[in-house]
Amino acid sequence: MNIVKEIMKIMLFLTVSFFGSAFIAGIIEAFFNIETGGWFGLILMAGMFCVLEIAFRGNRGKQNKTAKRGSDEFNEFHDLMCGSLVALYNKTHDSCYDIEYRRRLMKLGFSNEEATNLFLFELMILKSDRKEFLTDPKYIYKPAFDYKTVPLPQNDSWYTEHQMFLLSELVKIWDEAEYTWTYSKDKLTDAAIKNRVYSLTRYGGGNLVISYLEMMSEKTHTDIELLKAYAKAEQDLIYKYRWKVEAVENPYQ
Repeated sequence: MNIVKEIMKIMLFLTVSFFGSAFIAGIIEAFFNIETGGWFGLILMAGMFCVLEIAFRGNRGKQNKTAKRGSDEFNEFHDLMCGSLVALYNKTHDSCYDIEYRRRLMKLGFSNEEATNLFLFELMILKSDRKEFLTDPKYIYKPAFDYKTVPLPQNDSWYTEHQMFLLSELVKIWDEAEYTWTYSKDKLTDAAIKNRVYSLTRYGGGNLVISYLEMMSEKTHTDIELLKAYAKAEQDLIYKYRWKVEAVENPYQ
């Protein structure tokens, strides 16, 4: 296919060069009384062909650079959770993080207005608690608990009323509890830690995540189904990059 395209391009350039050089030769003969036949005509035609080829390659080079830049931008963000995008915007005020956040949510079905509204809601949370750990580019790969103390020791209702999470944090807490309970619960020797991990999973009711999503839906006037889709996409991001689940695609690509 590439060979056919190259042949067609050469034929097109030769045609344009032939008629273009003939036109220019006619002007030269008419205005300057200079004979343009023979070698002069061939040189003129070859010159036009070279100009077309250089112009074509230059344009193709620009297109390739644009495509590469777009790919690089995606690669730069590929394993950043949305909460990290908000935290990095809060830290740097670089609009690229805001743009990427809204692009992702609109891909999930949010309108631009809904995506902007949720971005501002999550950004507002960082005004009272900067959550610097979210700006770590390796945040997605790090554990949510240290297992030395009871994670989130207060009752679930306390967190809904007194502590604000970014949705990425909440998903990471859920994922950590689910993974630990599924694969490592027998290693949890402290009963209090084990019970708390269990309560954060679907098996233990997952009340913290459910009640927080309901609160977030009410405060932001966002359909809870959209928030669930957002949470699922963040979960898939963890599956793909932290747990290396090959069957899972990047939900934002």
